[in-house]
Amino acid sequence: MLLIREGTWTTVQEDRPDEPDDDWVKKDEKAQSTISLSIEDSQIVHICKCGSAKEMWNELQKVHERANLSNKLYLMRRLSGEAEARCRTILDLRWR
Repeated sequence: MLLIREGTWTTVQEDRPDEPDDDWVKKDEKAQSTISLSIEDSQIVHICKCGSAKEMWNELQKVHERANLSNKLYLMRRLSGEAEARCRTILDLRWR
């Protein structure tokens, strides 16, 4: 939302022009600053070598999408384990 409000979101969405003008460079620098100041210190390691706001955004997206996928897999395994345990309980009660 901050990038949209600042008018710098386009630098994250679009590829860097072959020959960027001063306006594009200023917007990209502003977007880079906003991204850097908006994340936790522990996330800086993921973007410190990026040369543009788009690269920063893409790197952060990769890191957090991986984490989300891992969380989904963990939760699915946990849920299936709980469902299996409930089935066993029901079967145990039925056969008593």
